[in-house]
Amino acid sequence: MHIPILSSLAPRVVPCIAILLALGAQGTPDVSVWEKPLAPGVALRIERDRTLPRDVFAVRITPGTPGVEVLPALAGGVVYDNSKTFGRGTVTSLVAENQAEIGINADFFPLGKNYNSGDPLGLMVKEGQLVSGPYSTRAFFAWGPAGAKLGYVSLKGLAQSSGVSNFAIDGLNQDCPQNAVVLNDDSAGIAVGKLPNAVAIIRVDSSTRQWGLKAIGTVESIATDRPRTAVESGMIVLVGQGAGADRVSSLRVGAKVDLSLSLTGFDPKGFENAIGGGPVLVKDGAVSVTDKAEGFPTSFADARHPRTAIGRSAAGDIWLVVTDGRSKISVGATLQEMAHIMRNLGCSDALNLDGGGSSVLSIYGAAVNRPSDGRERAVANGVIVSYPMEPAASDFSVRIVNQEGMFYARGKSGASDVADRDIVWSTRGPITVDPDGRLVWVGAEGKSEEDGIARSEIPKAYVRGVLHGKVAELEVSRQLAPRR
Repeated sequence: MHIPILSSLAPRVVPCIAILLALGAQGTPDVSVWEKPLAPGVALRIERDRTLPRDVFAVRITPGTPGVEVLPALAGGVVYDNSKTFGRGTVTSLVAENQAEIGINADFFPLGKNYNSGDPLGLMVKEGQLVSGPYSTRAFFAWGPAGAKLGYVSLKGLAQSSGVSNFAIDGLNQDCPQNAVVLNDDSAGIAVGKLPNAVAIIRVDSSTRQWGLKAIGTVESIATDRPRTAVESGMIVLVGQGAGADRVSSLRVGAKVDLSLSLTGFDPKGFENAIGGGPVLVKDGAVSVTDKAEGFPTSFADARHPRTAIGRSAAGDIWLVVTDGRSKISVGATLQEMAHIMRNLGCSDALNLDGGGSSVLSIYGAAVNRPSDGRERAVANGVIVSYPMEPAASDFSVRIVNQEGMFYARGKSGASDVADRDIVWSTRGPITVDPDGRLVWVGAEGKSEEDGIARSEIPKAYVRGVLHGKVAELEVSRQLAPRR
């Protein structure tokens, strides 16, 4: 079904959802803010500045609300797999895999024409288990019963076995660097190392994994020149590359080996989860962007890009925030601007995460923002939110209505209209939708290439509504040219 809509960029205030208009000292910026409760302890906030223009999408979570859970998650459940993206997946697929309701992208990861992978570059701890080691100069964001906190850590590892010299373990669940040794557990999925290398497969006899790892195992086999080795449940695979291969090869088949990994520089008591990123945006209530200290180039900091961030308020709420960019609809944000966005949301601490084409906020099975690639990019990991959902409507549908020359998406369940506050709207293609359902034709974005990835054009326009997990989508056609 094709529904025509009028094109308009003129502002309109609709009272069905709370909207705040911000008036600047110089002129009158056209800024609208909507806040929509999704569940007890979870709210969606969208800010649309049509003057810059810039769109900011944010979810506020109140930890401790019954049934609400916030966790880091790996795409596909492991760091590496044998898929084309080598362990990466979209945020929407990550949310579905974990039967969650909401997700954002998280840490940076290798992405290039010759090599990409699902390895988060920085720290990841899930429910106390260390999944990915830290990036030495970059910060992380941790949360748990003690609240939320920013931090920096270093990784130390050691392998000990009778009859051989103790040797250092340099990394966890990652592509083995030159002259190093990396420990891979079943979170890795596949142990990876360039040739020449040595690989030791160790059966785990006992282990503890709270913000580190202590394991006792038995060496089952040692091999050389294996670029990829599957890591089965209950096993640990050591990969040594270059000089590190000599260390791994010194182990003896059948011998016991003690393995340890520890994080120094942060007290993990009361913090169950952590996600890496960088740089810090807000610290102790003040804007404090640490891009230079964390090794980010000026071009990354000072240019406007799509951005993703995570933060906490003084009251203890967690904020997940995405700012759209690289678009005529939304210009993006510099790191300083993103820091002010987080501070204006009330964050006393905030961390930048991966951005660009990776920036996605997915709710109920679709991106509610407009990813700059024109589609969701496959990413390494994310932060997901789960909470009890009301029963899905059995016969939810979407229609378009004309209200005084403006066109709105409206929901219907059976013979009853559905209040906009209960629907999460999103669009694909050359239209936008406000949280109150107002549709605006914006036209195609045009061709571009960012991060080496060409934008994927969606020539047709679709509006999508979700009511308690039930999805309805409608194709929308344009009749009139847009007014610029």
